[in-house]
Amino acid sequence: MGGFCWWVVKTRALLKQMQTVELVRPKPLDFFSLFAPSSANHQNHRCLRRLSEMGDKKKKTFMFIRLVSAAGTGFFYVKRKSAKKVAEKLEFRKYDPRVNRHVLFTEQKMK
Repeated sequence: MGGFCWWVVKTRALLKQMQTVELVRPKPLDFFSLFAPSSANHQNHRCLRRLSEMGDKKKKTFMFIRLVSAAGTGFFYVKRKSAKKVAEKLEFRKYDPRVNRHVLFTEQKMK
């Protein structure tokens, strides 16, 4: 085996170059800087308005209620009720396992 293969020589040359090159890390990008306008007179820029609107939370359209047994056992079900549509108190005839029968359950607010 007379000498090194050409790829061994090439690899050693590349490694030597890499050792002499100083590696510089790029600065981390800020997400909002990508959408920032280039000049100060573009304050009402369309992208910035969209980003400010993204933070607005949607109002709750439902609430959780507690359906308490009329048998007085203290057993209850939790149900979701539309906050906009249903104004009257809910009443259901459901199973109460503590008395082993179906009884009337009436709505109460969650504590």
